Amino acid sequence: AHKISIFRHNKNMNHHKNLKILFIEDSEDDIELIVRLLKKHNILPHLNRVDNSLDLKTALSENKFDLILADYSMPGFNGLEALELIKSQGIDVPFILLSGSVGEEIAVEAMRLGAQDYIMKGNLTRLIPAIERELKEYEIRMSRRQIQEILKEKEEQLKIAKIIQSGLFPQNSPILSSFDVGGMSYPAEETGGDYFDFISMLDNTLGLVVGDVS
Repeated sequence: AHKISIFRHNKNMNHHKNLKILFIEDSEDDIELIVRLLKKHNILPHLNRVDNSLDLKTALSENKFDLILADYSMPGFNGLEALELIKSQGIDVPFILLSGSVGEEIAVEAMRLGAQDYIMKGNLTRLIPAIERELKEYEIRMSRRQIQEILKEKEEQLKIAKIIQSGLFPQNSPILSSFDVGGMSYPAEETGGDYFDFISMLDNTLGLVVGDVS
């Protein structure tokens, strides 16, 4: 893989956005053109370039990227094959397909496979807005995924708490000659704040315990 690192020293560096970008591209000239466009819009790219499946696998295994920009047509490799390989590894990174002549059928297939956008190289004015949009969408997806993971963890914790709580309740009701005694708790959610128990006392009497957490 060809690795290109581009840095700019500027006292206003805080106003620039650093992005780690994977370029799936065989043309150095096209990369240079896009790099100039990115830098013009205060995006400082740190680039890795690949143009075949083997280098792509290596790059994905060794790096975490903020964005993937892929040419469609390369010798022995194309953007759709790259997209399928990326998705097969469960990698969720904004993927934008770039091409000099991509037809509608290819564009539709790219979107079906999971590309966020496709842009003609002859009309790169759409590239910066597309990048900014997809990075924001990516942040939203990651936030939602994090919330879902937290909720899932909480759900698992509640299930465990339910099992523990159900084990604290008496499993059998006492048998008395003069009374029928029983109890049951139906929590509104996974767990509840109620508690009851039957306790045999030392003087052969029965203690009934009923509690509420609040």
